[in-house]
Amino acid sequence: MRTLTILELEEKFSHVQVHTNNMRIFSLLVSDAKNTMLETKQFILNWLKENGQFPMYIYMSAYDDGMNVTNDLKRKSIDVKERTTDIQAMFKIKLTEKSHIEAVIGEYFCMSSHSELMIIATPSVEITMSDTMHIASATIPEGEFIIIIEHDGQGLQLLTSKQEWFSKEGLEQTILKLKDYTYTINYYGLTK
Repeated sequence: MRTLTILELEEKFSHVQVHTNNMRIFSLLVSDAKNTMLETKQFILNWLKENGQFPMYIYMSAYDDGMNVTNDLKRKSIDVKERTTDIQAMFKIKLTEKSHIEAVIGEYFCMSSHSELMIIATPSVEITMSDTMHIASATIPEGEFIIIIEHDGQGLQLLTSKQEWFSKEGLEQTILKLKDYTYTINYYGLTK
C-alpha cells in the first residue's frame, strides 16, 4: 500500500511565479517507505496517462547533457527546442502521444530529481523562463494544470485551475482512477 500525502499550499510557496487568479497549489508526496523517488516517478507517469491532454509540454534544464538530450529526443521523434541561458541548456519538449510520456519522464526524471528543473504543462499553459536562472513564470488558464518535480525527486507540486481538483473529494476521485496502484490518502487543506 502506498501513502499519498497532499498538502494544500499558499501561492507564496509555489516553485514558479504564478499569473492566474483562481487556482490551487498542492504538494504531493508519494511513499511506499522504500523508494520515494521511484514512487513519485511512477505516480507522475500514471497521473499523466490518465489526465494528460495532448500536446503536453515538458520544460527541463540540463547542465552537462544538453547535446545528448536533444539528439536522444530527436532519435525518438520527439519535438524538442533547446535554448541556452547564461548558466545552462533549457528544453521545451512537446509530447504528442502517451508513449512520449514514458520516453521522456522515464529517461529524464532522475535528472530533474537531482537539482535540475522539470515542469510538465498542459497545452494552454504559458511558461516563460528567465535568461539567467531557472525562474519560471506560469499563466494557467481555466481547466489546466502544471506539475513541478521537487528537486530531490521526493514529491511534486501540482498547480491547477481545474475546479474539480479544488476540493479534497475532487482530488481523491481523480487519484482513485489511476490504474495499477491503490493509495492511502492523507489530505491537509488550508484553513480558509
